[in-house]
This record gives sequence, structure tokens and C-alpha cells, in this order.
Amino acid sequence: MISQLGSFLLLDWDEIIYAEISRQMLERGDYFKMFINQQAFTEKPPLYFWLMASSFKFFGINEWAARLPSAVANLATIYLLYRTGKLWRSKRLGLVWALVYGFSFFPMLLNRSALIDPWFNFLIATSGYSLFAYYKGFENNSPRKSWQGYLGLAAISSGLAVLTKGWLGLVIPFFIIFWILIKNKHFFKHFVNLFITGIGALLMGGMWHIVSFFGQGLPWLKGFISFQLRLLNQVAEGHDGPFYYHWLVVVVGILPWSGYLLAGWRAPKLKARRFRQLDDFSFFNIVWIITVLIIFSIVQTKLPHYSSSAYIPLSYFVARGVLDFLELKNNNKLLIKIISAGAIIFLSSLPLLANYLLIDLAGVRRVIIEPATTIDKYFIIASLVVGLLAGGGLFLKDKWRFAVMNLKMLSLVVMMQVLLAVSVPLYQQIMQTPLRTLIDRAQAINKNSEVKAKIMLYKVLYFAPFFYQKAELSQVGSYKFKDDSALLDESYHKSLLIITEEPLVEELKQTASNLKLISKEGLFYLFSKNMDFK
Repeated sequence: MISQLGSFLLLDWDEIIYAEISRQMLERGDYFKMFINQQAFTEKPPLYFWLMASSFKFFGINEWAARLPSAVANLATIYLLYRTGKLWRSKRLGLVWALVYGFSFFPMLLNRSALIDPWFNFLIATSGYSLFAYYKGFENNSPRKSWQGYLGLAAISSGLAVLTKGWLGLVIPFFIIFWILIKNKHFFKHFVNLFITGIGALLMGGMWHIVSFFGQGLPWLKGFISFQLRLLNQVAEGHDGPFYYHWLVVVVGILPWSGYLLAGWRAPKLKARRFRQLDDFSFFNIVWIITVLIIFSIVQTKLPHYSSSAYIPLSYFVARGVLDFLELKNNNKLLIKIISAGAIIFLSSLPLLANYLLIDLAGVRRVIIEPATTIDKYFIIASLVVGLLAGGGLFLKDKWRFAVMNLKMLSLVVMMQVLLAVSVPLYQQIMQTPLRTLIDRAQAINKNSEVKAKIMLYKVLYFAPFFYQKAELSQVGSYKFKDDSALLDESYHKSLLIITEEPLVEELKQTASNLKLISKEGLFYLFSKNMDFK
């Protein structure tokens, strides 16, 4: 679960931004204000940055330390699902649930990244399942200390979730448990306990917001609120998509287990004709999935990790389907085998597909794929072979079904290792290395010139220089930073070094005059404005 954490550079955009904020937090010694590119960062609360800064302090400022908090959250989530499944169903289901989540495509990818979502998902899962445990304990007349303990854990987890990513850390778990109360007509019986718990979570999560407001004033509050509204009402950085975007993403992201959703949904206790007849735990998980998908379907900015908390309850139904399949109780075995075999073969071919697409992006025509080294080629072949074995193994006799399940998980691990070890570095070589080279060139020009120019990125979303090159950059076309397009006006006579990508060259030339091409790397260009070179 922690392999490949430091095997490649941090990726744009969020990994770089979060790592740079955490690095500056550590270097400044200020753990309440967040900065990047000499600007205050008001988009997110600080808990995740505290965790990453702590990791930097103990393990050094590097990629492995930046991604370590997410890996820890992943392991904690897997353990939580095992304990929850064991408590409410059986030890066997808890184990399968944990394995399905841990060996699903998008959770595996997400939990190896320096992103906020793994911790946020773990905290709202802890809060949600604690609230469910409180409810069942109260209804079953468990000792008072028992269900009070669950309420306390729910309050702490929700408060920390709010400190991690905002108000959804409180809304999601409490909204779901209130639906359970409404379904069972117990709303008023539990309202006071849940209201007090919610207030406690709000106070814990809101304390930093209060301190920030009094410390930084209205500009901070305006920046924080405007960012949330912008995500809701506008498409940020071109991340748009149809309304059903997240509904499709979670089905694809749970690969190679998506086929077992059919079995899980048709499990005996889910055959109820009416939604209200579902058992409480299944109802809780269904409402969770629907709540998350509806919220982020409404949000105009579409990114796959936004709805990633839905994988936790979704993997519960997949786990039920896997057990149903393994125990030979399902009538759709052939269909499930076909879907699962196709999924695992597709995933195992991802490193090959990724390399092909990336090389095509770079404008290099080749008849067959040619990875960077012979070893890379063997890794890609190994991924395909293991995937074909796992996919084909599904059609063996039923006595081999447990061995095939293990082979399926192995094939996913091999695929992920190859993808991260081969394809991601190739992507960085094509997309990030040329930009990094041009930034170095611009910094060298400034170093050797009496006149210091501002370095500008013209509608290029690239933030690696903040972390790796300690560069301060002017930005045009990024909602995250101040728009410096005014520097391109004729009235601005100071020197600029401008980096843009190939499709935007003509647009830049129409926007600014007195440009001179200095260098080209891959798909990117470096121009100077108002600079004379001898």
C-alpha cells in the first residue's frame, strides 16, 4: 500500500500546490496561515497541510514524505472497513470489504497521491459509521457509555473532517443518519443527542475558521467563500462534464469489481420492492452513495476525486456480491465473469495504452510502443500476462475461484506498479520536463542579466516551479492565483519572460507585442518581452 510513493516527481496540479504550501508552512513556522507564490491560500482548511508538514519534518522534503499521509489514511480506512463489516455483518464480509476497497483501481491510485481526499474520506467514514453504531446501540438498549463513546468519536471525526476539507465533513455523515431516523420514524427520539454532537463537531472544525477570520479579516473570508461558490457555480480550469459524470466515474473507478455490483444489489436483503424495506446498514450505505453523487453532480467543477468517498459504501455492496459469487448463490455468474474478465484485462493493458497515448501526444510516430528502456517493455508485458491469466482464470472450474480472486488482486497490484513506474514518468518527461527546462532557462537569463524580468506562465497550468525551483511566477488564466494579464499591456514597459504552449502561441502574439522567441522545448515556448540581448 505504500509502494511507489517516492518513485516519481509530484504531479500537477494539486500534489505540487499542497506540497509547496506544506513546505512553506514548515519553513515559515506559521501553521495557521497558508501561502504559495507569495499569495495567501484560502481554499482549504489546514489539517491536511499540518499532516504533510509533519511528514516533511520527520522524513525530509521529498515526494515519499509528501504522499505518506495519504498512504496512512488508506491503511486506516481499510482497517475501519474490516472492523465495521465484522461488527455489522461477519468477519468474512469485513475482510472481503477491506480487500475490495484496497484493491480497487481508483482508490489504489488516489491513496498513492498527495491529495486531501484519502484523509477526508477516512474521517467522514469514521464519523458516519460511528453515528450508525450509536443509533443501533441506543435502539438495542446498549450501555449508555457505549453509545456515548460513539457519539464522541463521531463529533471528533466530523470536526477533523471539517478541518480537512470543509463543511461537507459535517453535512455528509449527519445527513445520512438523519435519513435513517426518518425512515424508522425515530427523528425526535435522537434529535437532541445528534444536535449536541453536531454542535461539538462544528465547534471543533470551525475554531480555525474563527481564528483565521479574526486574524486575517474579511479578505480571508471572502477568498474562502468565493472559492467554494466558484466550484459550485463555475467550471474551474476546464474541468467540466455532464451531470452523470460522477455516476460513471465511480462505476469505472471500482474496477475490476464493478461486475459484482450486480450480485451485491441482488443479494437477498436488497431484493426489497420498496426502498424503505432495506435493512438499516444497507440503507445507510445507499443513502451515502446517492448523497455524494448528487452533491458533486450539482457542483459544476468535475474532478474524479471529488466523489471518491462513495467508493467506501459502494465497495460494501461489491463485497456482498463477491461473497455471493464465491458461494455459488448467484444466477448471473457468466455475466459477472465476462464483465470482470474484461475489466481486469483492460486495467492490465493500461500501462500499454498510457504509453501509446503519451507518445502520440508528443508527436512521435511509431509502429509499436517503445518504452524508455527494455526493462520497461518487460514490465508492460508482465502486466498484460498477469491480467490475461486473471481474466481467463475466471472461466475455470469453480473450485479454483479463490485462487483466481487472489490472482485478480495480484494483477491489479502489478498493473499499478507498472503504471506508476513506467507511464507516469513518461508523462512527466513529455509534459513537465520541457516546462521545467524553460523555467530553468528563464531563471538563468535573470541571473546573468542586469535587468531582472518577471517570469510568466501564459495560460499554462504548471505549478512545479513553486516546489522544485523555488520560483515566483506571474500567472495568466489560472483562477488559483492573481491574474497578471495587465503585464502584457502596451503600457507595461518592464521585461517579461513568457512561457506558453504551442496552441496558444498565436493568441499570445496577438495579445502582446515586442515578443522574441528565445527557446522551444517539446510543446512549449519561451518568449521575451521588452528585453534586449547582446
